[in-house]
Amino acid sequence: ITRYAFEPLVSQFLVTRSGYFPKCWKNAAWRPNPLKETVFTICVEGRGWVVDIDNPDGDRVPMRAGDVLVVPPNAPHSYCADENDPWTQLWFHATGARVEGFLAQLGVKDGPHKGTVTNLGLVKDSLHRINELRRHGCGRAVLLESAALGELVFARVYAEGCLAPVIAKASQSGTSVWTRKLEALTAFFQKNF
Repeated sequence: ITRYAFEPLVSQFLVTRSGYFPKCWKNAAWRPNPLKETVFTICVEGRGWVVDIDNPDGDRVPMRAGDVLVVPPNAPHSYCADENDPWTQLWFHATGARVEGFLAQLGVKDGPHKGTVTNLGLVKDSLHRINELRRHGCGRAVLLESAALGELVFARVYAEGCLAPVIAKASQSGTSVWTRKLEALTAFFQKNF
């Protein structure tokens, strides 16, 4: 990674770490000193929660199958698997100018953002492939394909327009009529693409 971190083609979207945690009981992260990379994780099954630890009044925001979490660089956060139904997570960390561009387009800044993707299979397959590639090291070809798959994941999240700040989700007391109509319309377009 260090060798290719400054090569223009690779460094624009550099996947630095990735992983798969199946039914990870007691999996948790407490990051008051946040990472300098963007964190992307998806809950494949089970449950967990996330919280913006810079917001002392913030509630735990539940994560379920199909929920994604995007944490920008330098954003304190915490997450944990549910004790009774621990989540299965696929995740990666990335850095670079194209990652920053995606974050800007997605409106991700400050704290964690949560969303739900309707095409879980596409995102899952992309993340499984990144993990499969990473088992073969971090050569240029692996990093380039990992970058392309990471961009596909972010493009999917962008296309669905599903991200909202965790704080906003935690403070919502209900779903408005317009939100339900928009969700129904989005579901119709996804089904009848």
